[in-house]
Amino acid sequence: MFSEGLIFKSHDMEAHVTWLIHFSRHIAEGILYPRWLANTNYGYGSPDFVFYPPGVYYIGSFLKLAGIDIQKTITFLFLLASLLAGFSCYVYGRNKWGKRVSLLAALAYMTSPYLVLNIYQRAALPETFAVALFPLGLFLTDQAFGKPKWRIGLAFCFAALSLTHAPSLLLYTIFWFSYVICFLLKYSWKAIVITIASGMVGLGIASFYLLPAILEKNLVNVNSMREVSGGFQDNLIWSPGSWTNIFMRTTITDIFTYQLLTIIVLTIIIFFAVGRNLKN
Repeated sequence: MFSEGLIFKSHDMEAHVTWLIHFSRHIAEGILYPRWLANTNYGYGSPDFVFYPPGVYYIGSFLKLAGIDIQKTITFLFLLASLLAGFSCYVYGRNKWGKRVSLLAALAYMTSPYLVLNIYQRAALPETFAVALFPLGLFLTDQAFGKPKWRIGLAFCFAALSLTHAPSLLLYTIFWFSYVICFLLKYSWKAIVITIASGMVGLGIASFYLLPAILEKNLVNVNSMREVSGGFQDNLIWSPGSWTNIFMRTTITDIFTYQLLTIIVLTIIIFFAVGRNLKN
């Protein structure tokens, strides 16, 4: 896929390609933060990046301005997100379970059905990057409790997540607060409070995006956007006619099967390879 630079047909692919083309063009013109994409919407423009996080598009713009065409840039971004997911999960697992288990966990995370769904069905590029950051955020949280220097990394991780995908930030933050509170049994309340504050500093770093997105939402017709494709109610897994319901009952079964077979094969390879290294 990368060598041919293929862009596969999927839900959000056209939007990401369009946004990246115009975002990178404004970067080349000297606009460091292109909130308004002037040539989209048939030349009328659109305030896409007032409300949509720009992080992934900065990476894509760097690749595109370096001379890589749009197809290979998009393909590379999906590949990078997948590799980041594996690395992130490995780092988190290595701190808890050791090399073998963490390597297996990383492979399982990279090939998990939800990531496969995000890439090949939904083309949810920023969300894939956000999901890839989740384990890394947990690793930095674990380290931040006892080692103050890691709190800087935690702050920047929250900033990166904020600038990647806002819905994922919301869900992760809710889970993250519960995760941190559980450590009251192990660490002092002071360490817990400082760790939480470190994460909030990350939100402050990303406030140049978060504050306008929150304060200026009344300038767009949010209610009409809620009705697109039937609104979120018609896109829940248990909605009878939704694509998610159909996908879960058909294609997702094959994805789980392929993942299980992949994990079994990779597990055998890993244990044989590690076993030989130990003998040597």
